[in-house]
Amino acid sequence: MLNPTIRIPGRAFFFSYNPRTEHDVVDEIRKKRKALLIHINYDENPFLPQTMLDECLEAKEMDYDRWLHDWKGQPMAEDASSIILPYSHLSKCVDIHKQFGHGEGKMFAGFDIADGQYDYHDKNSFAARSGPTLHRCIEWQIGQVYESVRKVHGFYGELGYTEINFDAIGVGVAAKSEYSRIAAEDSLKIPYDVIPIQGSKTPMGPGMDFVKHGSRAVSNKDFFKNVKSQIWWNLKLRLLNSMKLLEGHEIDREGYYLSFSSDIPDLDSLFSELSQATYKNDGAGRILVDKAPGLKEIKVDGKSKSIKSPNKADSVGLAYADDLKFGLRAHGTEKIVDDFTPEPILTAWEM
Repeated sequence: MLNPTIRIPGRAFFFSYNPRTEHDVVDEIRKKRKALLIHINYDENPFLPQTMLDECLEAKEMDYDRWLHDWKGQPMAEDASSIILPYSHLSKCVDIHKQFGHGEGKMFAGFDIADGQYDYHDKNSFAARSGPTLHRCIEWQIGQVYESVRKVHGFYGELGYTEINFDAIGVGVAAKSEYSRIAAEDSLKIPYDVIPIQGSKTPMGPGMDFVKHGSRAVSNKDFFKNVKSQIWWNLKLRLLNSMKLLEGHEIDREGYYLSFSSDIPDLDSLFSELSQATYKNDGAGRILVDKAPGLKEIKVDGKSKSIKSPNKADSVGLAYADDLKFGLRAHGTEKIVDDFTPEPILTAWEM
């Protein structure tokens, strides 16, 4: 609001703040603009009363991570929060496939669909990965769903993905019929599987053990509220394995980690989106994901409109959804029970 409003020459903005996270909005502005950052803390205040200093030392003993934020101005420790994918961890995963390998193989794609050509409309997003590595993540705005489907279909010639998972909720329903039309008119047919994903549905592989210790086991349907929660938790498990590898530890599933190609533009923005999602337990104790920041209200022609936040993160999750065909496993030692496989609406071999 302020940026285009104050138009005088030599204007400057001054912010006084404690960043709550490493991707605080002020920090995002600071990274992209000429800025001077000054740290001012309690130990530089000559007027600090003894009572406040005593309170500071007490806070340090009680909760060190909170003390670093409240008294030293550092971002909140994301690991201790309900954030699924901490920004600080994501930022360490750029090009780590070059160090740990397994970055090649079949290409999978994720497609989060939207319609509407104006700024207040949601945006389309597309992501593609092979093995642990995300190679492509882009977003765009376009008027009609069929135009976006055709655009994504055109990416096949460049990327050669074998499967695309798309968000089949809302406007995504229209994508199914558009893919069918493409298959009917394309003399070469569609050479990849097209799989609709409905995030609100029962978890994939519902009866499969998500985690098992001895004779005690928790199934996917008892651990996760829905498919959306599984998709985000899959990224979480991969990210945890990335941290293990970077710390010199072994992982129990070869290639099951996250890496981001440095060729992807604006990784900061992508990591900010990915790190917005949080989780909690529902009434039955199952994992339920909240994709913050959710809907925003803006004024258009004097009327309030609800808009969704950018969904590049959703397309990334969909690109890795192939991991969930038989349910999600906490460890490589959990058994695979093939009791649920998402049926593609169009398959390469059927066409």
